This record gives sequence, structure tokens and C-alpha cells, in this order.
Amino acid sequence: MMAANHVTVPKTRKKTKCPVFGTQQQLSEIVLPTYESVMKYYLLVKHDLKSQQNNKDPSLTAIAEHVTANIERLCVNSYNITQTSVTDLQIIPR
Repeated sequence: MMAANHVTVPKTRKKTKCPVFGTQQQLSEIVLPTYESVMKYYLLVKHDLKSQQNNKDPSLTAIAEHVTANIERLCVNSYNITQTSVTDLQIIPR
């Protein structure tokens, strides 16, 4: 009887792919972000902050501050507006 060659893969909790949005990624510098790209960037920031904090989950506030700062920067660059007027922009639902 021959012994079967089994390759064991160690299990890890470092899964970085979301089943809904896919792989995490940076925001594009060329186009304004979509909801999907913001969520992928959110996952990236969460993963980065978690690795900086010794695998402790970062707070939602900490993640949101990083994400919104980058989105505001993109809006300022895209629309050539001042930083103070970014906070005056309103999101109108469809």
C-alpha cells in the first residue's frame, strides 16, 4: 500500500478579499471614486491599520478619517476648489 502525498496548507486569518467587493485597492487618482472603489479602499485602510496595531481591529472612526481625508483630497484636486468648500458639498441621493 502506498502512502498518499498530502500537501497541507496552513490556515491563516489574513484573508484580504471581500466576497462582495473583491480585492482591496487604492483609490484611483484619475477618476472620482465610485461606491465600490471606496469600499475597496476602506478594506485596504482597515488592513493597513490592523497590521500597524499588532492585529487589533482599528476603530471605525480611525478608518473613516483616513478614507474621507483621501476622498476630500481627490475632490479638491478634481474640482479645483478650496478645502473649506469641500465640507459644504452635499451628497444628494438618487
